[in-house]
Amino acid sequence: MIKVSGDQIILSQRNLGKLPDSFEAFSAIKKIYLQNNKLTELPPSFSCLINLTELYVSTNAFSAFPLGINYLTHLRILYISFCKLSSLDGFDFYSKPNLKQFHLEYNQLTYLPSDFGALTSLTTLNLSNNLLRRLPRSFTQLSNLISLKIANNELVKISGKIHKLFMLDTLDLSKNRLRKIPSSIGLIRSLWLLYLNFNQLETLPYSISYLRNLTLIEIYGNLFTIFPIGLYKLQPHCTVVAGYNRFIEVKKDCAPSIDLKKNREHLEKIL
Repeated sequence: MIKVSGDQIILSQRNLGKLPDSFEAFSAIKKIYLQNNKLTELPPSFSCLINLTELYVSTNAFSAFPLGINYLTHLRILYISFCKLSSLDGFDFYSKPNLKQFHLEYNQLTYLPSDFGALTSLTTLNLSNNLLRRLPRSFTQLSNLISLKIANNELVKISGKIHKLFMLDTLDLSKNRLRKIPSSIGLIRSLWLLYLNFNQLETLPYSISYLRNLTLIEIYGNLFTIFPIGLYKLQPHCTVVAGYNRFIEVKKDCAPSIDLKKNREHLEKIL
């Protein structure tokens, strides 16, 4: 039996393997919580939830993307992390004009469909801890993104058009296979937080210095031997966390605060 509490249904942590196909009577519901169950699919009557704005289905056993979500055209928040999804095949991205937050972390996604960029209202996107090797060309159409997290994937390249995500204040590209960061990143003047830890970077573009609002940049666990010149030019309010690299020399007196823990064994000179 489905119990309603105000404008929401809470069925999380119930060990449910299946939901009753009786959601027709709940078209006014705004939020549904179904986390931490054993669901493999959503019932057909789920399509009747025409006013649903928030759906939480993380930590379930979906083998494929639940197609019933396509009918929820008013969704603003969707959590479907920790579900072992290998693809988003069948998901109608054009049916989500209002989606603001999309959480897909801790799945097994190896690619994103070419029309992923249709989610133009997104402000928060978490794709961390998947198996993504590349991002589709349409990705730069997500121009309303404020927070983008793609940590712990298998990315080898970031588009030179990343500056089209000009509203970003948080960008996490840690734990990928990146060897280069495009110079266009310096055009994202809204960036506050930039995480580039544990990649294969040996240098950074000078345009990093253009990020006047940056308060934190983390580059530890890379292959740097020469400290990137652009980092010296960052604002005094910025902290550079640069441990676990192989720097030979670093200027001591510069505007940003530089944390060099775990570099002492490599450093020959602090100027």
